[in-house]
Amino acid sequence: MYEKFKGSKHTIDGIVGGNKKKIDNLKKAIDNNSNVFVFIYMEGCGHCDDAKDEWAEFDKSMENKSNVETYAVINTLCGTMMTSDAFDGKLGTPPTGFPTFRYIHSGNVDEYNGNRNKDAFENWVIVAVDDDNMVGGSRKLRSRRTKSKKKRTKSKKTRRTKGYYRKSSKRKRKTRKH
Repeated sequence: MYEKFKGSKHTIDGIVGGNKKKIDNLKKAIDNNSNVFVFIYMEGCGHCDDAKDEWAEFDKSMENKSNVETYAVINTLCGTMMTSDAFDGKLGTPPTGFPTFRYIHSGNVDEYNGNRNKDAFENWVIVAVDDDNMVGGSRKLRSRRTKSKKKRTKSKKTRRTKGYYRKSSKRKRKTRKH
């Protein structure tokens, strides 16, 4: 079921020996300010298992892109890598849930919380890399105000029954002539 995933050249798993070169490549990619996309997974996690083959297909589709590097890291190694002096916090904070998808670029770490399929991952790359290469300022997002955020006012009838108006405030005040 996970043959595509296990055969990926960028999967850093718990198997001793074959990971040193992959970890060095990941560190080098981060240090060179490459666009690095990381999938942090945990063995036995159902959501992680569902995402593994999709990530493997995504990884394969990104092989042609020279400015994008993808890695899958098992959580047991991820914790060790995050606390090591070699990475110096460049992988971000330890994940609070699994699977965790991160985009690491220019010292920044952004997390992805969208759909977990190949097309969604590819769109994530397009948006993330285009935002980094954008020249001339940031994009301006249009403010959307939903019904729930509109200012709500109470009707006059509700205000009267709740005691907002007092009899004294309804009396006409005498004005003084100066």
